[in-house]
Formats: sequence, structure tokens, C-alpha cells
Amino acid sequence: MSVIFIRVHGQVQGVGYRYFVAKTAKRLGVTGWVKNNDDGSVEIVADSDDTTLEKFVKGINIDYSNGPSVMKIDILGKEQVPTKGGFPGFTVR
Repeated sequence: MSVIFIRVHGQVQGVGYRYFVAKTAKRLGVTGWVKNNDDGSVEIVADSDDTTLEKFVKGINIDYSNGPSVMKIDILGKEQVPTKGGFPGFTVR
């Protein structure tokens, strides 16, 4: 199992993006949290197996090519953990 640390830049605040991320996480069985940052970015911590985390990152990468801004996902880090269960579910902070 792994925990992945993500920062998303672009037009991602005030558009329901955190709730979209939470819905995607719950659908895939990913635990963790998502929150807005003061700099306009969104921060995500996600916990699952590597295959599911790859699906999660692809799932939260919305195509904004026709929208107001380009979204950029930065993977800030990934940490291997011995077992899943560090988070009780997936929450919006």
C-alpha cells in the first residue's frame, strides 16, 4: 500500500473540484483527504494500492482544455506503508 501526496494547480477552487475528487476516491475505495490551499491550489493525500492510485490520479485529471484554465497535477511524493487503514475514509477539509 502507498500514500501519495498531490497538489493540483489551475482553476480548481470554487468549481466543486474537491467534491469531485472525493467522489472519485470513494468510487475507487481510496482513503485520505482533499483541501483548498491559500495559494489557490488543492492538496490531496490518498491511500491505496499502487494500481488504484494510478487510476485515481487519472480520474481526477479533468480535461479543462475548453475551460477557463489549464489544470496541472504535481505528485509531491509517495510513501510505502505496510497496511492500508491510516484514514477512516475520504474527507473534504
